[in-house]
Amino acid sequence: MTLRPSHLGAALMIAAFLFFMPVYSHADCFQCVCATDSHCDDTGQCEPHTQNCTRQEFEASCTTEYAIRAETSCETSECSKCRSCVSLFKLDGQNEEYITGCHSVDCHVGDCDYLCFVDLDEGTTYVLYVCLGYCPIDIESSCTDCAEDCEAIGCLYPSFSSTGCTP
Repeated sequence: MTLRPSHLGAALMIAAFLFFMPVYSHADCFQCVCATDSHCDDTGQCEPHTQNCTRQEFEASCTTEYAIRAETSCETSECSKCRSCVSLFKLDGQNEEYITGCHSVDCHVGDCDYLCFVDLDEGTTYVLYVCLGYCPIDIESSCTDCAEDCEAIGCLYPSFSSTGCTP
């Protein structure tokens, strides 16, 4: 098989493109952003929530879908009386624009973590707020029900990660 000049030029262009094209791999994109909060907030509000929460500012390392994990962890007591509330904001100068929230949805039945998903853009600055709150089991629920050894954990990482991340 002989290549005509036009085919040879096309083949050289493709080879050059493949050689000089930046190689993107998921390994280049792994990022783990976590924050914890151990001071129960008695407002009952979950997201968007920033008051009395732990604030973590970060820049997204790539444009992809990220997982947000909201988890309540207790050393010796049950986690069913507390919930983890995670709020994500986009930072634009001094302004924070609410993007999404995630919280441990079924805390009342002892399901103490939950995953949510959001698309983020590389190079953009975001703010993750993590708050410990009481699980709204009934109208009488309050932070006195949430044990002192419990904490809210909020982590954000690219959703393709099979291991997630921990604080």
